[in-house]
Amino acid sequence: MKQTTEKQIEAILNGVLINACGLKLGSHRTRTHDDHEGTFEGKVGVYIGPDGDAYLTSDQQPPLRFRNYFGGGRSPRVYNALLILAKAIDMDNAERPEQAPNNLTNTQ
Repeated sequence: MKQTTEKQIEAILNGVLINACGLKLGSHRTRTHDDHEGTFEGKVGVYIGPDGDAYLTSDQQPPLRFRNYFGGGRSPRVYNALLILAKAIDMDNAERPEQAPNNLTNTQ
């Protein structure tokens, strides 16, 4: 696996835009953690609000909101990292769909 430099990571986190990731407003995606022991509990997710804010979601706690630049966001790199996480969840869900008995579908 090719190693990414700190400078490359900084460039990515400073430059991601919601449209660059192909994420739709009002979309939510989730992924179950690896050690669920067949319960399919313990999901992490990212919800992109209708205003473009990004929410880190979990079935263990209320969502955490990170506002976009126009909404007064104070954590632009965290916001961009959530967009990257959302895209990664989409890619993993497409490549390796979860086999949960009552798998709630993601709204992408």
